[in-house]
Formats: sequence, structure tokens, C-alpha cells
Amino acid sequence: MCQNCGAQFTKPRFEHQPDGEQKTTCGYPLKRKKGQLCKSKPGKDGLCWRHSKQPRQQEEEIIPVEGKMVVKETMKTLRQIAKDEGLRGISRKNKEALEVLSKKQLKALAKNRGLTKYSQLKRDDLNHLVEEDIKNAPVEDEINVTDRRQALNGVFGTVVIEPAKQHDVATFLKVSRSTVTTTISDALAQKKGLKVNLVLLAELVKTDPATGENKYVTPYFRSAQAILTQSSDLELEIDFMMGKVKENMAKYMREGSGWTLGHVENLEIHLNQFNPLKGASFIPTPSALAKKKAIINVQNKDQECFKWAILSALHHEEVDQKNTNRPSQYVKWEDDLKFEGIDFPVSLRAIDKFERCNVDLNINVYGYDGLKKGEDGEEDLQVYPLRISKNTGMRHVDLLFQTSDSKQHYCWIKSLSRLLGSQISEHGHELFFCRRCLNHFSRQDILDEHMEYCSQKDAVRIVMPEEESFVGFHNHKKMMRVPFAIYADFECFTEKLDTCQPDSSHSYTKAYQLQRPSGFCYHIKYAHGDYKDPVVYCGEDAAKKFVQCIEEEVRAIAKLYKEKKPMEMTDDDKANFEASTHCHICGDALGGDKVRDHDHLTGKYRGAAHNQCNLDFQLPKHVPIFSTI
Repeated sequence: MCQNCGAQFTKPRFEHQPDGEQKTTCGYPLKRKKGQLCKSKPGKDGLCWRHSKQPRQQEEEIIPVEGKMVVKETMKTLRQIAKDEGLRGISRKNKEALEVLSKKQLKALAKNRGLTKYSQLKRDDLNHLVEEDIKNAPVEDEINVTDRRQALNGVFGTVVIEPAKQHDVATFLKVSRSTVTTTISDALAQKKGLKVNLVLLAELVKTDPATGENKYVTPYFRSAQAILTQSSDLELEIDFMMGKVKENMAKYMREGSGWTLGHVENLEIHLNQFNPLKGASFIPTPSALAKKKAIINVQNKDQECFKWAILSALHHEEVDQKNTNRPSQYVKWEDDLKFEGIDFPVSLRAIDKFERCNVDLNINVYGYDGLKKGEDGEEDLQVYPLRISKNTGMRHVDLLFQTSDSKQHYCWIKSLSRLLGSQISEHGHELFFCRRCLNHFSRQDILDEHMEYCSQKDAVRIVMPEEESFVGFHNHKKMMRVPFAIYADFECFTEKLDTCQPDSSHSYTKAYQLQRPSGFCYHIKYAHGDYKDPVVYCGEDAAKKFVQCIEEEVRAIAKLYKEKKPMEMTDDDKANFEASTHCHICGDALGGDKVRDHDHLTGKYRGAAHNQCNLDFQLPKHVPIFSTI
């Protein structure tokens, strides 16, 4: 019974709530369960968010989880909502299943956000539409953007995004995403290709447990550089770059031990021009190439020379042989090739995508260094592979990539043997060329045997030395064995280093730990026997002590080098000298400059030599030291 009006009812209603008493449930009548009331927690107007006519306060709590729009609520509240809606099996549902919005809720949310054309969408499509709208919605008063692209024609340079208020890294990247997407999209609209990477600057702090003082660092965390064209999946690339930034930061904080985020400084978008190698408009075939009759060059007037070159390779036997260079001959086969997602003119990188769309094709592309006259007056052609296909398609196409001024052009190589054969052989017989390394063979079976090995290696052009060319060794004085060598080994204590993330666009050495010497051992090896026992030392000043010891050892060895012992020859040595006809140092025949060569440290005779060889064959003035840490 209502305390105000005396009415009989089974559940308390909002209309019968006593003045001044705090309301604990919504109390709104449920449509699906007559006579029952909503037990959800009420809002400011006394009704829950599902039945309130006020704007939903929880709308900011709608977040994407694993591709689904969900509402942040407690498990208890979600179960009550599901129960109120008459859903069965709610006790067996987990939180993620209960959080998923219904189609009706998604439509209401789409309407509130001002979206259009959503009424006929299926639930999954509607879910995706709302999710993308929330994800890409600009967040006002969250970030400040500084554009530095004006110095490079308004396209290339750096765009800096700074937080207007402090966020953690994940939130800052989320609110910056819309700006990142818009910036890159605008730049791609003006240029065909971009090199893009993201750089996050953040201040990290760590407290020294010994002194209690804070240590601050501001490292840069970079993403990998992404090469983007108008056919790239921009959202996927941005996901990857932002993920790499967070991964590098997490790795730094994990290895640094104790670092925590102080605040985010900014996020930089680095934009650079990318000019992919592309074939475009027609370029006439040079006369030196044309006379080989090895190339079909279709005279296209559009930017689609790649397409016409492929079609000429596949259908050249089916057209008028007098007009194989006319595009009109191949128009009826245009639709046989798939060019989905491929922009014209076609770059070398885009050929990979073309092969995935046309799996029965494998395409090689070759370039050449130009046509230069050799010593015999003939024009030499230096052909090399630009791209070797990894596809296993049965239909093979070889293309020649020509350049002239700012133009680039594809044409079909009808015969590699004709193109290259005249530069190798003058007898006019057919040669069989390996398409990977451009090596040539006289028979097909030899080429097949070679391909089993060559297919496992990278594609290169082999250049052999010219005839009658030799390489010889003449620096014979370097053959003198070093009498003394020092072999050393250190023992160290290792200490971890706190470093920032290196710039991945340049070569670098990553320092991650410091090694402090704690002891050493060294042994002096003498070519003619034992010299002294190994030396062992342990102590904090091990590095300093090692240098002092080595200096003393080297000074002692230098004195031995200066003491030149006279030659000691036995009867056998004298007989050997008289019988020698070649220098024991260089190996050449001896003449009137024949002299005796001996070891200045031991005085022993070594052999007969040229006078100049003997003078050059001197003891070294250094002592090599081989050390490990």
C-alpha cells in the first residue's frame, strides 16, 4: 500500500515515492513483463538510463572491445538489465556477452550522434558504423596541433600534437588518432606516396632508493617507418605504428627497471616524400635495342604501359603480327587481368599485389645501364635484374624497364637470348639464359641443372674478370711471422644501463650494460719457445694495472728487437745456400743479388733471398694483443 495515497500495488512506483525519501530503483513499468517494474539504479531524474527521457549520461562510457560496442557497467547492473528485457540464460552469460548493445540501442546511439543511412543496416554493420564514428570523432580541448609543413610546400615535414591536459600514453594516442588520420590522408591526397613514422616524446621518472631523489629522462619512442600509397590500408598502418610506439616504450620501461610515466610531451608525425619506381607513358625503343628484335614495345598513350606489356606477352601470337605494338590489338583481353587495388602507373612494389590477384603469372623486371660503345666499336648492353618473381605461376613474363628523362616505361622482352646473346657470342647460336643471374648456357639441360642451385640464391648479375687479367701477391714483407703476441682475458662485473630508444632510421649501437673489469690474465707467446709464465691479477684497479703491465712487457720486447744477433750457419746451411736457385721469400729465380737471410732474434739462417727481399723482410715494430672481455 502506498503511504501517500493508500493505493494497493505489488512493487513500489516512482509516483508513490514519499517526498524526501531517496529512491533506490527506477520503478518504470516493463513492457515485456506486465505488472513488474524496473529495478535498475535510478539517475538524477529518478529513472535509469534505459527509461530516462534525459540525455544518456553513460554515453561517454561506450567503448569498443574486440570489435564490439560495449557499455561499462557492473556485472550486477548488466544482469538486471538483461533480466528486465526478458533475456534467458543470463546466469550463464559472461560480462562481455551482457555488455554488447542491441540493434535497437545501436540505432538510438547512431541517431544521437547524427549518423545517416543506418536504419537498414544489419546489426554487425551498424555496430561497425557506430564504432568507427566514436573512434574517429575529434576530441575538442584534448590536444593542440602545431603544423610545421609550410617549409616544404605544405605537404612534407613534421606535425606536432601536444596534449592540452595530461593523459596516459594509450589515451593520448587514442585522442590523437583522428588528427593523425586526417593529416596523413590530406598529404596522400596531394602526393602519390609518403614515408611516415610517429615519434612520441615522454618524460619518465624514477626514484633513487638510496637518496630518495627523482631522476628524469625524456626519451623518444619511434615507430617503424611506413611506406604509404593511395592504395594502402591507412587504418591498419596507423594501428601498427601506434602499437610499435607503445611496444618500444614498454620495453624501455621494463629494461630500465623502475621508470614510470611522468607526462607526455608530444607526438610528432614525420612526413617524407616517397617516389616509387613506376612505369608510365610510352618511350621509344633505342635503335640498338630495336635491331635485336627481342622487344615488343606497345605504343600506349595512357599511364598503363604495364598492362599493355603483360597483354602483349600473353597474346602476341593471336594478333596481327605487323601491328603487335598497337594497344588496340589487345583491348579485347583487358578484362582477363585483375587490377583490384592497384594504381596506375604501376610501381615495382605493386607487382607483388598484381601477382597475388593473378596467381597464374610470374613476372620478372630487368633494367639496363645504358648503351655504350666498347673498344670494338659495338654498343655494350649491361642488363641486370630489378625484380625476380617468387610466384610459382605457369605463365612467365619478362619485362624491360626503360627510363628517359622523367619518364619510365615497361615493355615486354620477347627473347632474352636475342637481347643478350650477341653481346656474348658471335656465332649466332641460341643461348639459354638464367632469368635470375643472367648466366648463359649452351643447352637447356645444363640450364635446368643450374636452376636447381640458383633458385635458392638471391637474384644477381654475375660479372666475370676479363681475359688475360691476373691477381697476384707482391707484399712479401707481410709474410714475416710476428715473434711475440700477447693473449689476454678479462673478468668483469656487469651493470645495467638506462638508455633511450635509438633512432631506427640510422645505424646505431645499443648500449644496455656496463662491464667493470675485476681481474685479468695474460700470456706472452714467443715464436721460438717459452718466454715467461702467465700473469694473473684481481682487483678494483684491474684495467689500470693491465695497461701498466702491458707497457712494461712491450718495452722489454722492444729491447730484444734492437739486439740483432749475428748469423750462425752450419755446413748444411752453407750447402743449402749454394744450391738455392729461387728466393725463399718471394719464390722468384735468384740472380746476381743473391744474399743470405737470417733471423735477427736467434741468429739462425733462414734461406737464400734477393737483396731487396732481405732488406724488406724486417722484424715488425709492434706487438699484437688479443683480448676478450
